[in-house]
Formats: sequence, structure tokens, C-alpha cells
Amino acid sequence: MALDSLLAVLFQTHCLLCPEPALPIRFCETGHCLELLSGEQCLWCGEPLGASLSACGHCEGGGKYSVPTRSRFVLTDDATALIHRIKYDSFPELLELVLPSLTEWRPFAEVGDDLAGFTLVPVPLHPDKLWRRGFNVPTLLAVALGSAWKLPVNFGLKRVKAGDTQAGLSRRDRIGNLKGIFAWGDEEPPERVLLVDDVYTTGATLESSAAPIRKRKVKEVRALTVFRTPLKF
Repeated sequence: MALDSLLAVLFQTHCLLCPEPALPIRFCETGHCLELLSGEQCLWCGEPLGASLSACGHCEGGGKYSVPTRSRFVLTDDATALIHRIKYDSFPELLELVLPSLTEWRPFAEVGDDLAGFTLVPVPLHPDKLWRRGFNVPTLLAVALGSAWKLPVNFGLKRVKAGDTQAGLSRRDRIGNLKGIFAWGDEEPPERVLLVDDVYTTGATLESSAAPIRKRKVKEVRALTVFRTPLKF
């Protein structure tokens, strides 16, 4: 598996997710691909919407999900396989597969915002996990997007508690599990913060990440993620 990933990155010889020959975009003719999050989305939380709606019934216009968020891709089975290979097979190079689409992306463009004045802040790993893994996907994303979009990157957000695994937990349990695990350093945060994370599942991580920043009375906190799964309740 590791050799397959390395060959795919270095030589583009075959699909990243199966042994089939690669296409120019490094997927295959059998259908492995990434799916852009398209169609109408909630103007607040970014949840995909039905026709003629501008806000979803989940976030209640910011009452329940207080961090305006946009995501680029749907978290399909192929996307899950890709993010697992990046994280758990230790191939951060595979992020090159999604970066071209991300750098040309303009989140919040539908509300006429070009993100001028925002600073990218990656959602951090706990130091112990960072040491074991060797890299943090949101940090790599923030640096790449900051360079492409000409926006500053700030690493003031810290994860001070490890927390239990989030897999299989409801949104309420996830929020409880993540309470107090993030903190901001001694320096004042930027006035406008754009949090960067890889996957949006329930929004609990972004809510918890935003909490210590908002205590400093910043003007605005938003977020973007690469992948998004439909909200579950």
C-alpha cells in the first residue's frame, strides 16, 4: 500500500486508490474521483440545501452553528480513503491531489467576500500526536493556501489536551469531548480569523477551536475545510 502511494505520487503510474492505470488527474477509469460540493449551500454553515432555500434547518441561521463554514469536496468513500492514506499511511504528498482545486476556490464568494483582512489559522494536533505523525494536515493546507491567496498564517491556536477519539460520537458528545482542549497563546489573535481543517463532520471541532479565539473579542471567525460529510443528528 505504501509503495503504491509512493509510485502514484512520484510517477503517476496508477490510481491512488486502486491498481488501475492512472488518468491525467491521477484517478482511474473505474470511477475513483473526488466530488466537488456543488449546488446551493446554507449561507451560514455551508450545509448543502434543497432548492429555493438560503439557510438550513440545522444551524438556524447561526443560532446552533456559530462558525460560518465552507467546504470544497464531499466526504465520499474515495475521499475518506484518500484522507486516510494521507494521515495514517503518512503520505502528506498526496495533498497535491486536492491543492489545485483548493487554490482556485473562493470560499464565501457567493456573499461577495474575497477574504481580504483574514488570517488563516490551522486547527492543531496535540503535540504528542504531532510527534508521532510528523505533520498536521491543516497546517500544510493553511501554508499552501496562504501562499496562493496572499493571506497571512498564524499558529497561535494550540491543542492543550489530547481528548478521546471522536469516531462514532454524536455532535453533543463531540462538543463535550472537545471542551477546553484548545487554547490561544499570549499574543493577541488576528482581528479576522479563518480556521482551516481537513474534514467537517459535525462542526464540533470548529466550534471548540473558535471558543478561545472569541474570548479575545476578535471581529470575526470563519472556517473552511477540504471535505464535508452531511450533518448527522
